[in-house]
Amino acid sequence: MLGVVVAGADSVAGDPVSADAGAAVGAGGAATDSVGGVESGTVALGASVVSAAESALCAVGSLMSVTTSSLPRVTAATVVRPPDASPPGWSWTPSKQAGADFVRSRVNAVGRARAPGCGAASTSVCGVLTAVALVPGAPLIVPEVSGPGAVADVDPIRDAVLEVGRRLAARASTWIAIGVAPHDGSPTPRTGTFAGFGVDLTVSLDPGTVAPPDGDTMPTPMLIAAWLRGRVADGVEIDPVLVDPSTTGTECTAIGQRLARRCATSDATIGILVVGDGSTGLTDRAPAGLLDGAAALQDRIDDALAAADLEALARLEEQTCAQMRIAGRAAWQVAAAAWTASGDASTTSVSLYRGAPFGVGYQVAWWER
Repeated sequence: MLGVVVAGADSVAGDPVSADAGAAVGAGGAATDSVGGVESGTVALGASVVSAAESALCAVGSLMSVTTSSLPRVTAATVVRPPDASPPGWSWTPSKQAGADFVRSRVNAVGRARAPGCGAASTSVCGVLTAVALVPGAPLIVPEVSGPGAVADVDPIRDAVLEVGRRLAARASTWIAIGVAPHDGSPTPRTGTFAGFGVDLTVSLDPGTVAPPDGDTMPTPMLIAAWLRGRVADGVEIDPVLVDPSTTGTECTAIGQRLARRCATSDATIGILVVGDGSTGLTDRAPAGLLDGAAALQDRIDDALAAADLEALARLEEQTCAQMRIAGRAAWQVAAAAWTASGDASTTSVSLYRGAPFGVGYQVAWWER
């Protein structure tokens, strides 16, 4: 799986692979393509670190990328230096990749190694990014959370969300879920619960039997993604991509471009699920109250999402969106950059829902090519 977390902070989570990456950066080396996760989850590496490291690549000549597979879990690192001492469980093999001398891999008891990339163990088919589904990050779309009293307001949103989920399931065997949430670099849980919203409902990013959640730590965007997967695409596995709210537009573009490059190495058909809300300040009764200028900006965003206007999404200003309490900005910009970088074929787009029944901007949209 990709299992990627991209945080605004320039930090690397502590595990054997990311520690190497951090050491390379600290020593003036280079780390590229962000950093994919380790066995159970994720590593955080700010886009500014990646960019700065790439600037030093020619001078230092140290390249590292880290990826993970889906079940069975595999972690691999590619480096251009002779093998050195490795933690237990890691092994070195000569690399056939251009510019890399050795591949270091770690495989669990039931796994098998593969070349770094974002798909399963295969080199025969290139990945295709086929579609993007955009949904709100509102827990109220989950029936167990909303309850029977909110049917009139919630049902149209939920129906639209389920429809784009079914479309994505029909087009893609792997989903990449992009959401916005603060993150400390720790692994994103594969299972989560809506207990924080008063409901004992467990969801998972993985197919099969849902394991008990390890605490109430799954970010809300991934809870929504996992719930939707369970409703319409039980056989699909989700790769989570969390973007810190402070991530700049430039960093979002870089993250999306790297995501597209990794997808191109996959043997799966890939769809992106973007989970994000608009302004929380569209009416007097909205969570943020009525914010002057929020409605006009929300209209622009809704138009851009509905039309797949990638340039308009890229132009969204971080400070203005933050002032208007727009939570989804960074996720939309990452998705737009990934979609732009993944091909130049024309895009067909449609909005299945747009509105603000609770003073919060909700959009359900679909892009395909």
